[in-house]
Amino acid sequence: MLHVTCLAHALHRVAEELCEKSSSVNSVISSVKKIFIKALSRIRAFKTMHPELPLPPEPILTRWRTWILAALYYAENHRAVEEVINTFDEAEAKAAFKMKSLMLALIFIKAYMSVIPEAILKLESQGMELVEVVATIQGVIREADSWPRETGKL
Repeated sequence: MLHVTCLAHALHRVAEELCEKSSSVNSVISSVKKIFIKALSRIRAFKTMHPELPLPPEPILTRWRTWILAALYYAENHRAVEEVINTFDEAEAKAAFKMKSLMLALIFIKAYMSVIPEAILKLESQGMELVEVVATIQGVIREADSWPRETGKL
């Protein structure tokens, strides 16, 4: 194989499919991103309430792994972020956190998709030996074989 980036792109397509199928997670990510962009008072409120937490990530769709990393952040910190969001007058974000499918989607992503960002990062690095590339892809394939439900099959 001459182009390892094609493999990274293939994993990006998996992330895109996951994003499309996880509308509740996508709603949370996009609504929270809007709340904190260029809003110093809201950022201060977040840091006051949870000084130990970094701000919610702002995924960039052209950076192939950032959406899954953002979803993993919310899987770990959804209650803290929701607590802060509830202090603001933001109906869209509050509604996004109340979606019944949100927790199931976040648990699914954390349990099964956390391997993808790391694999993409490895495949994007330069100077990787072919043996490492093959091992990385085989690791993702092994993980993918255990993915349950319809989303896993897709």
